[in-house]
Amino acid sequence: MQIKSPDAQAEAPALPKPSLLARKDIRDEFDAHLPDLTQTINNLLKETYVVEINFPQLFAHCVAVDSGQNYVGSTAKSYLDGFIDNLKKYTGEGEFDEAIQTFNSLVTERKITIAADNKFSYEGCSIKNGVFEINYNSKAYGSNNSYACSYMGKEIDRALFAKSPYALPLLLKKGIRDDWTAQKETVTQGIQEELLGAEVKLMADVEGIWKLMVDAKNSKQDVDLESIAPNFGSYLFQYFDGFRYQVEYQFKKDDLMVEGFTDAVPTGEIWVEVVPKDEMKSGYNECKIENGKVILRTTPLYWGTNSSYVAQNLSSLL
Repeated sequence: MQIKSPDAQAEAPALPKPSLLARKDIRDEFDAHLPDLTQTINNLLKETYVVEINFPQLFAHCVAVDSGQNYVGSTAKSYLDGFIDNLKKYTGEGEFDEAIQTFNSLVTERKITIAADNKFSYEGCSIKNGVFEINYNSKAYGSNNSYACSYMGKEIDRALFAKSPYALPLLLKKGIRDDWTAQKETVTQGIQEELLGAEVKLMADVEGIWKLMVDAKNSKQDVDLESIAPNFGSYLFQYFDGFRYQVEYQFKKDDLMVEGFTDAVPTGEIWVEVVPKDEMKSGYNECKIENGKVILRTTPLYWGTNSSYVAQNLSSLL
């Protein structure tokens, strides 16, 4: 998706009456399918949505560039099909409740439309005044139409940030669900096996970590939030799995080493933390034992960097 200047505005030509062939295409290729398409959207979002299309405006843009005017309805259906395909991915086929709730909280008018927006070179999507827009450039209606909503997740997160700057991005929550929660039990069991059955609890304040990331970005640090969000769950897993690897490498299931660990860490808690860069004196990360807890610590700038080495000094702390 190519982006032009946000100052570019869609043209507003006079609206000619759609031709007979265009009206037939709208009736046969769009209106005939609209009830089923709308029902699919409502099933995914668990709310009642409407699809409202200004076909005279779409036809006018086709006429202006003399392209596709007789297929304005079937093209609109293609845009809507693409929206539904991406909505299925975004909502996990209607099973990812947090994604559904976030979408509904932002699209307050419960309306889906197709509208020109010339900040996009060809296609895109946006949320404006509580309406979800499937967007096209006024001179490129029908170009790359199946890709118009490919960035749905990013657009929803952008709207979410505008509403609440510290809100957890949906891409982050999805990463937590898919890359961390789904593997947490496995890595916990792996650590406990290396500790000869000692109980451990893997902990992280996700909201607190993300807030520090946002603050770091706002203070002009080179923190790429768009990259961090979808990979957050994967990085969290990598830190804990890196700890598991270090225990395996350093302890080798030696009962004396395990006893030293359980004496030093009676809570069994292992935390991943992010702190401001001036609170950590070492390089990419560090491992500490404080108040009977293991702390695996890094900074916003180095989140996810060298995670397998995060506890390389563990033995020396016992």
